[in-house]
Amino acid sequence: MVGKIILSLDRLNLPKPKVEEKITKEEEKVESGFLKLLKDGLKKVNDLEKEADNLSQKLATGEIDDVHEVAIAVRKAELAVRLLTEIRNRLIDAYDRLSRLT
Repeated sequence: MVGKIILSLDRLNLPKPKVEEKITKEEEKVESGFLKLLKDGLKKVNDLEKEADNLSQKLATGEIDDVHEVAIAVRKAELAVRLLTEIRNRLIDAYDRLSRLT
């Protein structure tokens, strides 16, 4: 699921709307900060999915007995993916709106 979201985010790397002004140093810092935040978020979602898969597998093999712990991990992963999907949708919508302005 995260792979599909990453592929959709690649759409944001398409040609950007034409802007005549140059990006200042501060804007570059903001951009790199946003990119770092986005990458950290993707990593966190991926980690939550891996944890949920790992716990589910351990439950299936009998290594752990706590169904509640597995259910919580799976739910956290589901919510993280939903949030990431919504963020992706809003970013794409914002990009589309900006591209229509030029």
